Amino acid sequence: MSVTQTKANKGGLSQVFLESVDTAPIKMTKFLGVDVGAGSGDPNGYCTAVKGSFYLDVEKAVLYINLDGSTSWAPVPGVLTYGKKFIWAQNLVASPTAAGQVVAVKYSETYGYCFGAVATTDFPVLTGVTPALIGASVPGLVQVCGTCEALVDGDTTDVAAGDFLEVLNGATAFVKDGAARTTVSAAVAVDANAAAAALKTVMLIPEQHTIAAT
Repeated sequence: MSVTQTKANKGGLSQVFLESVDTAPIKMTKFLGVDVGAGSGDPNGYCTAVKGSFYLDVEKAVLYINLDGSTSWAPVPGVLTYGKKFIWAQNLVASPTAAGQVVAVKYSETYGYCFGAVATTDFPVLTGVTPALIGASVPGLVQVCGTCEALVDGDTTDVAAGDFLEVLNGATAFVKDGAARTTVSAAVAVDANAAAAALKTVMLIPEQHTIAAT
């Protein structure tokens, strides 16, 4: 993986140069208060930047935004990129959400898109996953479609790759639903897990579903 960086001058961005980032973190260039960079590959885990900074993957034409002021990135809100869909939503959970936490996406006349704790309802809901920690009562990115790293709990019932997953009332992690899709299915397991809740790759189903109490 390599990154193209740019140095700022009075006329804007110039002096492009390359840096290898196979193992070392990428150093971004400051421009107008944020970091700006471009290169080939996903910047997650490599590129350290100010929260709100931008990085362009020139191979896949994907524009990323920094989520945490460190090395967590996601495609810009509202953009469908290689099957992944993100929305910018207000956190209605009373405490910060963790990376990979499963949440219920809602609509509010006050905030528009928002998300809260998963709970049983009288109507189907859409669940999503927070790619990084989002503070209580502040907005952030929520992924609602495509593959992602989400909390999957296989402690009580083992989860195998290909299993359909659900999230129960009040829970923050996916658990096994079954080998066939049901009305509560919210995702499909890509990775197996036979232990306590941990980040695993799942494929989110971008359709509404019901939430079971237990």
